[in-house]
Amino acid sequence: MTSNPNSTYDKTSVVTGSELKVNTSTDMDLSAKSPWYYNPMMLLVVGIPLLSVVVSFSFLTIAVKTFDGVVVDDYYRQGNEINRLLQRDENARRIGLEADLSFGRDAVLVDLQANDIQNWPSEVNLGILHPTQNGYDISVILRTTSPDHVLQGTTHQYQGYAPDFQKGEWILQLSTSEWRLQRRELTSSTGKITLKHGY
Repeated sequence: MTSNPNSTYDKTSVVTGSELKVNTSTDMDLSAKSPWYYNPMMLLVVGIPLLSVVVSFSFLTIAVKTFDGVVVDDYYRQGNEINRLLQRDENARRIGLEADLSFGRDAVLVDLQANDIQNWPSEVNLGILHPTQNGYDISVILRTTSPDHVLQGTTHQYQGYAPDFQKGEWILQLSTSEWRLQRRELTSSTGKITLKHGY
């Protein structure tokens, strides 16, 4: 085959097969020598499962530290306890029970009054309960202020030590084995609040 001198074909642009082979093998050698963590696909394959493990352990830690104890094992006993609490609420309504709570520095004073003469107990329980996390609940025993322990009448007063608690939403629960008063209120360890049946 004779070459045409007038042809515009450029011989320098021709790539031989041997040159092509050399270039391809050089590219393969470069990719083989680069570390695996420079490969974006490997980072994707390894990174997503690794991130999933880290996030899972984070959620597990949060779940263990903030367990709120909502689920209980003894459902039947808890059901009976609910019925008993409802009966105590009804008893408080029947006698027209009201309580004025006064929180001061490390102390709480409670004035109770009822419609009829009552045989008041020598002590009552005040629960300062967190609405969602029972780890913050506070229980205080209040004792009568009557020096001669006269426990009959339409009114009676109790006092006791009350630790400081932060201002927020709390359930205040005043109770004995016979009756219960409670109220959910935005309150703190200072100030006054009234508990009535039916709140």
